[in-house]
Amino acid sequence: MDRVTPRTTTTPLIYNGAHYAVKTDPNGNIVSARDEQGHDVDNKTIAGLQANALGMAGATTGQTMGYDKNGDVISHTILKNGEVVWKNQRTGQTLSGAPEGYHTGQDPLEMRIMQGKKQILTQHAAANAKQQQATGQNAFSPEQTQQALADYEGSMRGTNVAAALPPGLSTTVNNTGSTNTNQPAAPAATPGDVKRQALDQTAIEVFEGRQAMPTGMGANNLENKYIRQRVQEIAAERNQPFDANKFALNQKVITKDYSPAGPQGKNIIALNTAIKHMAVMEDKARGLNNSDTHAVNQWSQSIGKYFNQPNVTSFEALRPIVAGEIGKTITSGGGTDRERQEAENAIKASNTPAEMTANLRALKEAMAGKLDALRLPYQAAGGQDFDKKFLLPETQVEMAKLKTGGHVPTKEEIAAERARRKGQQ
Repeated sequence: MDRVTPRTTTTPLIYNGAHYAVKTDPNGNIVSARDEQGHDVDNKTIAGLQANALGMAGATTGQTMGYDKNGDVISHTILKNGEVVWKNQRTGQTLSGAPEGYHTGQDPLEMRIMQGKKQILTQHAAANAKQQQATGQNAFSPEQTQQALADYEGSMRGTNVAAALPPGLSTTVNNTGSTNTNQPAAPAATPGDVKRQALDQTAIEVFEGRQAMPTGMGANNLENKYIRQRVQEIAAERNQPFDANKFALNQKVITKDYSPAGPQGKNIIALNTAIKHMAVMEDKARGLNNSDTHAVNQWSQSIGKYFNQPNVTSFEALRPIVAGEIGKTITSGGGTDRERQEAENAIKASNTPAEMTANLRALKEAMAGKLDALRLPYQAAGGQDFDKKFLLPETQVEMAKLKTGGHVPTKEEIAAERARRKGQQ
């Protein structure tokens, strides 16, 4: 005897507080239903029952949940026959597809908008209840509540306008002063876009160890959650795991290695000192007549006093002193003994102040290169304002001279040059 497979299944179902007996086909679709009195129900009630029946045997257990633009919970269900069903869990309405603005709640802007709207709805409901009790009327009409929701979302997205225009159009004023609404709207970054870009940049700096991973993952810390998620995405994009210890290591570089007592800090101090010495000697040698023995000896005496050697009276006596002082700074600045010896030999071999300052300029260029080499790991570790924090004003000026090939114009000179050019126009 053949077994007959039933075509429909009768199942009890509760909908809006009432009990119904519903008949469903093998795919879980309701074909008919009766109420508690045994009366057949209309198609509108069947649609409501169908929306609430998606959790029955016809649906998979792997539902996913998200939100629409109003913050309502939206379920996404795949039936055994492959049909996809979208449902608004607040209203019970079955949707034709994904609703406008559907998201899973991972976007911090969308989450903030959703939470803000919920707060508005709660506040309006409380105000209405209080006003109803006192006067029998609502404090807010449904239209006012919807307008408040729209205004809030518009302010968050930066899209509030005085009057709504068709999509793709904007109100502009042409050269004649008349209003023109036929110009395509110029794309502009909304506050939401700007905020998201800032969070993405923060995530990059966290991944590279230039900022600490934010802490506090409570319900209100949506931005922190977004940053943590974005860091993991960056790790996947770069095919490089996130190193949670990198920030601490970088902080050690910045706070210890570059401190005055740290190895890099000591190098910077020495290089500052050397470059300052050279700048002083160059400045005093400017305009000096190198064939005037008396002038050269006077210059030598002034440099000797600068180095706390007041007994220097000739250029010959000055050379070993300058060589020794510059040699000390080279060694303290991380230079090798060979570099120190070469510098001292070049200074001692100088026959005039002009030759000495020329040799010192070559040394200064090499020292500027060392400062650049010290700057790179500091910046890579997240350090900022290297020149402002570590370089003496004299050093900054000399570094600028090397880049421009000589004199660095003053503010007054720059202003005068701008005025001259303006007068020629």
